[in-house]
Amino acid sequence: MLKLTSTNLAFLMKLKKREFSFKEIKSQERFNRIISDIYNIVSQTFIGFNEMDIIGIVRHPLNKDVRALLVECNEQVVGFVIVQRISLNLGSKTVSIFKSMAAVYPEYRRKVKLSNYAIEVVLKHKICFPFREIYCFGLFIHPSVYYTFQRVCYEFYPHYKKETPEPYKQLVDHIAKKVGYVVLDADKLIGKTSSFIKSIESPEVRDYWYRHPSPHVEDFIERTGYRDGIGVFVLVPFTWKNIIMTILTEIRSNLVVKRRSASKKINTVTINK
Repeated sequence: MLKLTSTNLAFLMKLKKREFSFKEIKSQERFNRIISDIYNIVSQTFIGFNEMDIIGIVRHPLNKDVRALLVECNEQVVGFVIVQRISLNLGSKTVSIFKSMAAVYPEYRRKVKLSNYAIEVVLKHKICFPFREIYCFGLFIHPSVYYTFQRVCYEFYPHYKKETPEPYKQLVDHIAKKVGYVVLDADKLIGKTSSFIKSIESPEVRDYWYRHPSPHVEDFIERTGYRDGIGVFVLVPFTWKNIIMTILTEIRSNLVVKRRSASKKINTVTINK
């Protein structure tokens, strides 16, 4: 007989996705409920984050638009993505900067995929403004997020194999200070959040990332020292070349996953026989 644990329930219940712009939220009660739902998820991953920090992200004075995707299961929000769009004037040109934040309850992580939503939002903006310079930007304070991100994007900085161009270093420094991060090393793209934020993880999980074979993870740990609250600034130039190559990389990755899954099923059938 199947024991209905929280993990099993995540697979048995139907997941629903709800997308919206925070500009559409007119009710303060609904706004407060959404912020509370998001905070409840974040608090399972990080210490040092509070509801006012989330409100500060959503209502940052530089924001031109803030979109969100909520994932619900049995009327409960179990995962989310927030995507900010910021416009910055650099000399005579205007560039669009996108920042995103995402989290999901631990028991739903294998079921809920959130990585593509931010890319979809940025892509729609790129189609509307095909000749504008567009960048995705973020401060990643844990190797797991950095590892997931580098598997999705084709071209991004910093990269363990190549030097970050000087104009990109200057742009990262400019964006970071504008949005309120503390820049510790502009050359190595190292920084920290304005308030101390610590990941909730066991010694076993920490050891797992120390021993992880990915050179990207190794580079992350070397840059940050795996210190609490310290992260790597990441910049993705959202050019048409990068978009096409990212899509192809995602397709290739999905094919590999499907092949591995099919191979496991064949091996299971063979063993059961």
